[in-house]
Amino acid sequence: METGFRKRPCSNKTLDLDPIQSNRIKVDISIFHETYYSIEIDNRCSYKARAMGDFDLSNEPVISIIDDDAFVRDGIGDLVTALGYRSLTFASSEEFLESDQVSNTVCLITDLHMPGLNGLDLQQYLLENGYCTPIIFVTAFPGGRAQERALKAGAIAFLSKPFEETSLVSAVALALRAS
Repeated sequence: METGFRKRPCSNKTLDLDPIQSNRIKVDISIFHETYYSIEIDNRCSYKARAMGDFDLSNEPVISIIDDDAFVRDGIGDLVTALGYRSLTFASSEEFLESDQVSNTVCLITDLHMPGLNGLDLQQYLLENGYCTPIIFVTAFPGGRAQERALKAGAIAFLSKPFEETSLVSAVALALRAS
């Protein structure tokens, strides 16, 4: 007989559901056995979150995703997050370069063709400024010369959209080994 109280896994933690007693869900987000955020969600799907302690993710390694297509950008970001990595998304190369995350980026997944600074120009800029960040290119317009140039300059992979998730997962694994 089900009592209405059950536990389900949630990001390697336990999610307690007790709809009979409080109609609230409480999730504590822990890293290395210390709780840093506590989130409570009620039956109306409103929530409140609070930080616990002085944990700061701003200097943690990150996989950065740059694509001018929000759907692609968010999809790749969700996949990277599901793999257990911290991801940040940017709509342009310029937005990425203006962020404080360039030096924290351990892998960069970028579109090839974007308004402003394109992926190849970004790769060149990073190399000229001393960043040896492993780069994975994704593009809807694959071309021999662009692919050759990217790989010659050290890109880890050059994927054509649409691509299989497993191809991106393999490329990320390669990039992380290289970083």
